[in-house]
Amino acid sequence: MYVLADKSRKSEPVFVVRCPKLVCVVPNRHMPSAITYKHMSFLKTVIIILNFILWLFGWTILGIGIWLRVDPKSYEPSRFIDTDNMIHASLIMIITGFVIILIGFVGLIGVITENSCLLATFFTVLTCLFVMQIAAIVLGIFHGFGERLEIFANEEILQNLQQAQYNDQSRRFLDFFQVKLRCCGAQSFNDYARYGMTIPTSCYLAGTTYVNEQGCGRALRRFLELRSGIIGLLCLFSALIQLVLIALSITLFCSKQSIDSIT
Repeated sequence: MYVLADKSRKSEPVFVVRCPKLVCVVPNRHMPSAITYKHMSFLKTVIIILNFILWLFGWTILGIGIWLRVDPKSYEPSRFIDTDNMIHASLIMIITGFVIILIGFVGLIGVITENSCLLATFFTVLTCLFVMQIAAIVLGIFHGFGERLEIFANEEILQNLQQAQYNDQSRRFLDFFQVKLRCCGAQSFNDYARYGMTIPTSCYLAGTTYVNEQGCGRALRRFLELRSGIIGLLCLFSALIQLVLIALSITLFCSKQSIDSIT
């Protein structure tokens, strides 16, 4: 194989491939260069490293999803108020973590073997996961955080506080949250005086005569926001890694297709 250049005019070099009965002249830009192969090798290394990090995120998301599913502090409040969103979020995390772990293996095999079908499956599934996680983060921001959650908690607690004198379920509701969250009343312990009620023992710090000053509305908001925040951060970091992997895997896929079309 020779490289020729026409000095009489400005033209790109060409490859002349001599075969026993055939001479092929191919423009230089159509021949895969050593740089292309080095580029693909570097690309594969980066994808494998990021894929391993995403794989670890998958195990973390799966583990936290299971923890939220079985932790009494997460599902006990559902006996008194509607926390189905948290329960559903834990189930979604379990499914998402499992899919990330599975697709991580598919991506690893696809990158190592440069299998176009596996690479296409890898970045297609990652794209779907990315869209779902961004949607979950947006929904969490607008529906799981902020003043709306505290107002909802205050309304639930005040409603039960007004019924506590003659309803055992309402008393158990208040005692549960006031002990678990170390709070008193909806906005503060003054809510009991406002309705002509004595402050219950569940409002006092264990073994002392000091009353918890924090209202249960804000305490419940912080309780749910902490768990929602953990879920949101994991989804955000996972989505960022997925976005980079999608771009790199598509680049690798296109490079592989380009080389295959030439060779």
